[in-house]
Formats: sequence, C-alpha cells, structure tokens
Amino acid sequence: MTMHGQETVALTHAGTLGLAAPREISVPRQLGAVRLIREIGRGGMGVVWLGHNDMLGRDVAVKFQLGASMVEGDPEFATFLEGARAAAKLRIPGITAVHHADVIEGSPYIVMEHIDGPTVARVASVTSPTALPAAWAIMHNVCTTVADLHEAGIIHRDIKPSNVMLDDQCRIYLTDFGVALLRPDIGDVAMERANLAGTPAYMAPEMFDSYASARSDTYALGIMFYELLAGKPPFAGSSLDEMKELHRTKEPDLSPLLERKIETPVIDIIARALRKDPKFRFKTGRHMLEAMDRAAVPAAVRIRAASELRSAALRCRTAGNEPQAASSAQSDSGQRNLYDHMATIAAKKRANPQTPPPKAADSALFGLDSDSQPERLLAGGVRPEAPGGSPLDTPPDLSSRVEDDDAPIKPITVAWIGLGVFVILSIALLISWLAGK
Repeated sequence: MTMHGQETVALTHAGTLGLAAPREISVPRQLGAVRLIREIGRGGMGVVWLGHNDMLGRDVAVKFQLGASMVEGDPEFATFLEGARAAAKLRIPGITAVHHADVIEGSPYIVMEHIDGPTVARVASVTSPTALPAAWAIMHNVCTTVADLHEAGIIHRDIKPSNVMLDDQCRIYLTDFGVALLRPDIGDVAMERANLAGTPAYMAPEMFDSYASARSDTYALGIMFYELLAGKPPFAGSSLDEMKELHRTKEPDLSPLLERKIETPVIDIIARALRKDPKFRFKTGRHMLEAMDRAAVPAAVRIRAASELRSAALRCRTAGNEPQAASSAQSDSGQRNLYDHMATIAAKKRANPQTPPPKAADSALFGLDSDSQPERLLAGGVRPEAPGGSPLDTPPDLSSRVEDDDAPIKPITVAWIGLGVFVILSIALLISWLAGK
C-alpha cells in the first residue's frame, strides 16, 4: 500500500469498553527521520510501534493515540500538545524522554525514548502474585517518579503496569504522556476536563465524569499496588458503565492481601489510595511516597526489595512467551530467587570449566556489579550495608567462590613451600658443619 508514493502501515485499535471507538488508519512507514519497524504494544488509548531514527541512529518508541481523534485548532489537540510539551521539558529520572509530538490522519502521536525491557505488566504476569519486596521496590520507584511529576505540575492520567518499564539494569521508567495534563495548581481536588481519557480499570471515579487531579494518579497507584500483590486488579467489568459503577460504589476486596499475610501498613496504604472521595486519598505522589517511607514494614522487605526485583525481572526474561502463574505460597517462599540462580551457575561451572561467564548485561541484572543498580531501587533510596561494608541487597558471587575452591595450588603457595625447604636445608648444613668441628 502506498500513500503519495510512500509505503504505509495500517494501524488498528479495537476500542476500550466504550471509552475509545474502534479505529483504523494508514500512516507512512517513514515519519520524518523515524522509520516504523513493528508494533510492540497496545493499550487503552492506542498502539505503540518500535521505530528507528535514521538521522540519530537510535531506536525510539512511537505511541499513536488512536483512541483520540483531533485536528489542529481543536481544544483536545491543544491539551495534547500541552501535556507533550510539559513532558518534553522534564529532566526527571524515571521517565522516558519525549522527542517529538504531532498529529497524523487526525490521531496524535508521540515519539519517545525506547526502553529495551519488559513492562511491569509482563513481570507481574510471570511472578503473579508478586512477592512483597519486589512489589515494594516497583511501587517505591513509581511513586518517586510520580511525586516529581506532580511537583512539576503534571498529571499523568494513565498510570498502570503496562506503562511502567524496566531496563536491563532494572531501572524503572514511567512512559506514555499522551493524555497528561499540565496544571500548576496540582493540589486541587478535581479539575474539569473536556475529554474522557485513561484506562477504565485504573481510572478514579471522578475521571469517568471528565475530572482529574493528582489524587486521580494516586488512585491509579493504589490500583497498581493492589494488582501486583493480589495478582489481579480490584475491579473488573465488561463495559464502561459497569467499570464506572464499580469504581464509584464497590469497595476493594482486601481478602486476597490478608490471605497472603501482607503487612497491615501496606494494606492501609492501598486502602487509603483507593478511597472513593478524592479528599481522603493521598494528595500527591509525594504524600504516598512519604507514607511508604513511614510504614512500619519489616526491615527484610526493604533490604530484599532490590534483589527480589532483579530476580523477578530475570524470571521474566527467561520465562519464554507464555506467562507462568504461581500460587501465593510459591510467590512468597517457593520462587526461584537470585541465590538459587547463582548456585546453579556455580554447579555448571564445576561440571564444565569451559562454560563462559555471564554476559555483561546479565551480570548487571544478576547484581554481580553493585554499582550497576540505582540507589532508588531500595525503599527510601538507601543501600544498607553489612558490617563488612558490602551492600546487603547484593548477593555473593557463588560462582567465583566455587572456582577458588577448585583452583590448583597458587604461585604464592609454591613460593612459601620453596622457602621452607631452603631454610630446612640451611639448618641441616649448619648442624653438620658444627658437628664436624
């Protein structure tokens, strides 16, 4: 297919519970300097394609907002540009950089930094339900990023696991600012909007009436925290009206969290984030982050947060194409953790000395390089240290320990043996000489 002599690709969107109508458009494969390669994801408002910027020689992610239809001069287009421009100006750790925004065939699109790694939704599908330390690490990082966004006057409006990604060093990024709002008075309880946008499973009750505030984002954070720990979101419906009614009237069922014996302070944080009236929720991401830092959860949860997250990401990378569900008991005590993985590597090296060492990228993921893991992966941004001075969240290098045990006699040992023999012979000669006199 061609458009004005150019090769084109067809973009389709099935719609989302009545929030976005089904839509199909054709766009040129070459959008300026960006060449579209393949579709890599889709969500409530559109599809994401992997692109390559031929001018700069780097991969990018291109999000087409097929759920919205607008033209220049339309108020919705002005809102879209407002959010995109605000996101493009940000220099905040934990968000994907926005390179370009435009409209094609009536649909806006954003060209963003491409993160080569799984989404939290993918990680959760493999580890479901997610162990508390890994869920804590994810949510602490996302809350930190959202806190920075809110302080910059930006409401994201579409926080969900599929919009959070992990790179090969387990750094966490919040993506997709296609429906973000720029509002300097971020502390207001609710602000009127002209359009309805978001993903119904994560939308706060007021968002169904075209209102949004920073408290709407903290509601979505609560939904995401619940989903990680329970293995499913608290509300599930088959239509937009049903989802609207569930969010407005149904209290979240906390029994799955109680059955897993999740600590009470964690459940309290989730329950407050999911309050129906926005006045009783966390005011901003910063307030929710501070509540997590104050929460009286066991020190082991905070200490194990980074290593458990690495382990979850490792399982995601090695799990294949189909999600592998796990029971609650398996999630808490039977998961294959990082220490098990390193022990397996050590055993293989013992059996086959020619086995090559892990790749550099894998070494960073496994935690072999303590400097490769960002400080923000631990709750509160603290890397606790053992008495010997090594970070507690960095597992020992079991493979090198095995290699040392199986290694031949070292040169220094040979030198000491030689010195001992020389001293003994010298003493014997001295004794013989004295006896001869």
